[in-house]
Amino acid sequence: RSESKCSMDSLKSTAIGEQVRVRIVVESNKEGDIARYEVAFITGWKRRKDTVPIETGETEFEPQTKIVFTPFWRAWTENGSEIWLSGKDLLESIFRFLKWKRKDADYFEYDSAFLSYRNNMGRHLGKAADAPQAFNPIRFGQFMVKREAELYSRLKIFAYDNNWGGKNGARNAWITSMKDYAFEFRTVRDGLLTLENAFFELVGGEYKGDSNGDNERSGKDILDDPTSREDIELESIESQISGLWNSRASRNVFLEIVSKCKTIGFLSLALELVSRNTRAYIEANRVKGGAAAPVAVQDPSSYDQYAPLPMRTTRRMNAWQQQQATDDWEAVPTRTTRRMNAWQQSNQGWEY
Repeated sequence: RSESKCSMDSLKSTAIGEQVRVRIVVESNKEGDIARYEVAFITGWKRRKDTVPIETGETEFEPQTKIVFTPFWRAWTENGSEIWLSGKDLLESIFRFLKWKRKDADYFEYDSAFLSYRNNMGRHLGKAADAPQAFNPIRFGQFMVKREAELYSRLKIFAYDNNWGGKNGARNAWITSMKDYAFEFRTVRDGLLTLENAFFELVGGEYKGDSNGDNERSGKDILDDPTSREDIELESIESQISGLWNSRASRNVFLEIVSKCKTIGFLSLALELVSRNTRAYIEANRVKGGAAAPVAVQDPSSYDQYAPLPMRTTRRMNAWQQQQATDDWEAVPTRTTRRMNAWQQSNQGWEY
């Protein structure tokens, strides 16, 4: 607040020399504007003639106008671009730069151009118009629902006591909350912690035995210690995987990081970590195919037992069909439907 007050006092005398963070709109669509933010310096100002209408109490056929002088300030960006700012834009740019420089927790450039950019490896898989809002809490909640449905169908076969998808309705309540009511960051953060606990209970809630003595320490204590912080492995990369996490310390560190994070992007990384550990557990504990039994060499004379059996039809024969099958009928020559001409009738009795 003191820096904002000093900036206001200096602005009363002159704004030349102030550092600002300007907002440049690069694209506009029905969902909103896509802007680019750059740091700039105020290098000068000028007055421009603008024609504005005169407001009168009476209704006139031709509105009257007047000429006013409006001040504009010239901002020179670090990339070498020249931008003219009005008085309102100048004040917003100054306070925007102060918040950006102090790294305030409540400052975020929601319409920044890099949020709408997607390359081939990390492209937005939804609608093109939803790409700028991909980091919103409601979008992240919907993405968590899709990821949970993908992993739960493969993970539930390992559970002996399924309290997540059982009759208590915990899974249905979580899905409804994430799809329809995840408007705040705290809601999706708590939803991610709930999903991690559900997957942890589905795999048995067990840890792999450790001997480093960090199992009883909290996640904050482990992160504050540089030695133990380097020894913690959050991702399951071994072949022998018995749970969702390598140790109790790994889970404590994960819960500590997620509970203190403040951005949707960090929650996305945490969700991807849980997904990779879950897939690793599924691949390590799935039922492997047994080896094929050896084929014994048999005498060729014994191959008669593999003679094909008469084909059995699924449709039963009626009484007339059964009678026809048992009687010995002589074959009756078929009668063609095509009539013979005179030459064919005269040569019918000849032998060649």
